[in-house]
Amino acid sequence: MTYEISYLYHYFITLRSGNKEDIQDLDPPEDLDIEYMRIISRINCYLPDCGPSGLKIYIRIQQYAIIRFSDMLESAIEEWRSLAADLSILEKLQLLSEQLLNYLIAYHYQSFNHLAISSRYRMRDFKYQYHQEVLGFISILSKMSFENLDIKNFEQYLFFEHLKYNFENLEYQLTMIKFLSARVRKCGNEIQLMHLLLQAGVSHPLFLEHFQLTIIHQIQSQPGATQQYKILTESKRAIKLLPFTGESLLDKQSLKMRKKMLQFLNNEKDFLNELKLQNSEFAAVELLDSKYKVSFSVKQLAFYAFLNVKSGIITEQRAKRIHEYAISHIQTAEQDSISEKSFKNAYYLHAPEDVRKVIEKLSSMLAMARNYY
Repeated sequence: MTYEISYLYHYFITLRSGNKEDIQDLDPPEDLDIEYMRIISRINCYLPDCGPSGLKIYIRIQQYAIIRFSDMLESAIEEWRSLAADLSILEKLQLLSEQLLNYLIAYHYQSFNHLAISSRYRMRDFKYQYHQEVLGFISILSKMSFENLDIKNFEQYLFFEHLKYNFENLEYQLTMIKFLSARVRKCGNEIQLMHLLLQAGVSHPLFLEHFQLTIIHQIQSQPGATQQYKILTESKRAIKLLPFTGESLLDKQSLKMRKKMLQFLNNEKDFLNELKLQNSEFAAVELLDSKYKVSFSVKQLAFYAFLNVKSGIITEQRAKRIHEYAISHIQTAEQDSISEKSFKNAYYLHAPEDVRKVIEKLSSMLAMARNYY
C-alpha cells in the first residue's frame, strides 16, 4: 500500500536533518502545492482491488499517515520556535496536512475513521471556530427577553470538556451550535429553549440536572396530585413529540438524552404513585385527614367562603391562603379536585344563579337554627 504523503514526509525529514546539501536538492517550497494536488488526484483516482472495503482501508491508511505526520510537524514547530528558527516551510507542510484531512472528511466521509484525530487540528482550528460559534449563540440569547434566565448556565452547557475528542464529536459540536443559532429566536420561554437543546442532543451533565430540577419545581408548585400528574404527562408528551432534526449526528445524541429525560419522568411518576398510596393508607387509619366533600359547586363554594370572610366567621384575610386551603382539603359535587384558578375567579366574580343557591342553603340553615332557639 502506497503512503501518498511519502514525499512530504521526505521533505520534512530532510529539513530536520540540517544537511545543507540535501536541503538544497529539495524542490522549492512553492512546488509543495503541486505535490498536494498530486496527492488529491491519486486519492480520487484510486482503484481498489478488493471492492468498497479496499477503498475504506486505503483512505484510512492515508488518514492515519497524515495524522501522524501532522503531530510530528506540531512537535517540530514547537521545537524550532524555541530556537527562533524559520518556521515558514514547516507551517506550510502543516497547512497542507490539515487541508488533506479536511478533503478526506468532505469527499470520503463514508471511508473516513472518525475516531482518530491530530492534536493540532483539535486545538487550533476547531476550538477557535467552535468558541466563536458559541459566542454568537450567546449573543443572540442575551438579546431575547426570557424571564429569570441565567445565560451563563447555557453558555456552560455548550462546552464539552467531558467528551472524548475525535472527528465525529468535533463535527457534532459544530453542527449542534449552528443548529441552535438558527432556531433559538423561535423559543418563547426557557422550557422551549431547553427542548431545543434536547433536540440538538446537548449532553452536558449540568444541563440535564437543570432540566430535571425545573420540572421538579413545576411539580412541587402544584397543590394537588391531579395537577402534578398533569405536569408530568405534559412534560413526557412534549419530549416524545419533539421532532428529530434530520442530522444523524444530532439525532443520535438527542435520542440518548431523550431516553434519560423520559426515564427521569417515569421515576417521578412512580414516586407520586407511591406517595398517593401512602396518603391513602394513612387516611384509612386516620393518620391524615381525607378531603371533605361538599354539595356546593366550585363557584358556590367560593362565594360561600367569601361570605364567611366578609362576615368575620373566617378570620384569615389573605385570600390566597383561603384558596390554597380550600383546593387542598375540599372536594365539590362536580369534581374531586379544584384548580386554584377556577376557585380564585369564582371567589371574586359571583354569578346570580350561584348566589341564589347559596342563599337557599343559608336560609335552610337559618330556619333550622330558629327551631333550636
